[in-house]
Amino acid sequence: MESINLITALWILAFAVVGAGVAFFAIRKTGPGPEASPEGLRRRLLDMAETETALSKAEAALADAETALAAAELTSRAKSDFLAVMSHEIRTPLHSILGFTEIIENEMFGPLGSKRYANYIHDINISAEHLLGIVNDILDLSKVEAGRMEPKEETVDLPEVIEEVANLVREQADAQGIVLKTALPESLPLLRADGRMVRQMLINLLSNAIDFTSPDGWIAMTAERDLKGGIVLAVADTGVGIAPEDISRVLEPFQTIGGPFGRSRRRTGLGLPLVKSLIELHGGTFFLKSTPGVGTTVTLGFPPGRVAEGRLEELGKKA
Repeated sequence: MESINLITALWILAFAVVGAGVAFFAIRKTGPGPEASPEGLRRRLLDMAETETALSKAEAALADAETALAAAELTSRAKSDFLAVMSHEIRTPLHSILGFTEIIENEMFGPLGSKRYANYIHDINISAEHLLGIVNDILDLSKVEAGRMEPKEETVDLPEVIEEVANLVREQADAQGIVLKTALPESLPLLRADGRMVRQMLINLLSNAIDFTSPDGWIAMTAERDLKGGIVLAVADTGVGIAPEDISRVLEPFQTIGGPFGRSRRRTGLGLPLVKSLIELHGGTFFLKSTPGVGTTVTLGFPPGRVAEGRLEELGKKA
């Protein structure tokens, strides 16, 4: 305690000397004033001491923030590594399940005997595909958050991709009494983007729309050029819509809202957040407009820099 008091006294003495020196030169230059009085010097010393205390607290807070940031980065990296390993461990047997169920379902080595077996195998195959889709969504979202996912630059024929995705989900829409439509211009330029990501975005949007559209409703996919020269994709539905207070929530991972038709095929809270992340990786924009009881429209905007003027056959002639 004595050493601490001595150090404190030395600091006070040093401040006093500095303060007195400043006051002395100020008095010589301008004459005595209120700050040159003992009370003025005391106030100045108190102000300097308070400033020193504030600086110390700020430095301590900065050090704590840097430590917390480093810990958060380590946690995020560990989470991403864990998800990557677990996803790989889960996907490997799932691919085997899918392969064997397809062999059995197609009766490649002979008839199954009972139709019930075929139905069971079909259900197993559907469940495995659903689980694989969830695992892939989790892994992709984790990669995006960790900054480890980059779009593969390739030339994408949008009309072809849109028709391909529409055919992929049309059976499900038809089974639930939903009309699926596409509206495309006669000529649409090629897109420089990651084809797999574009398909994934459209599949997620369509699956989400199917979950929330009544049997007498419709879903439409459109694509067109915007005024700035980019390309806009849109998926619109006549579903139940989303309340204004829920829109921000559905764009957060793992946040869901109840579905009205008992459909929960992809209701994991990953679809819309993943779509938003993937379009932003392309430098694009995500916009969701929804009215309860009317429907929802999700618009994806690709910037002009990702538009490749011309069609595939035209590029082939140039090559």
